[in-house]
Amino acid sequence: MHTIKQIIDNQVSYRNLILQWLTKDLKESKKKLFEIESDDEYINSQTNKLKERFKKTLYKKEIDRLFFMHPKRNEDLYAWWNAEEQEVVILSYGKK
Repeated sequence: MHTIKQIIDNQVSYRNLILQWLTKDLKESKKKLFEIESDDEYINSQTNKLKERFKKTLYKKEIDRLFFMHPKRNEDLYAWWNAEEQEVVILSYGKK
């Protein structure tokens, strides 16, 4: 578990990388979703539901809420840049 100072330092240092990585990951996920083709009625209905959610979700707003210094930050989760793996990890603050 990271301390608040560690979280803030990590997010300040790697803010641009975190934003780029999450945006890229979202675009790739969306692309894969739209590439799904199936003859199965259930799969088609579920992919259509997910496509509608993608259209309605304000993902930029949700990504911003993963930063500790955001005034309306997510109270449970935060974004952490893993320098070794060169990727973002979404972690839980943990309960005290």
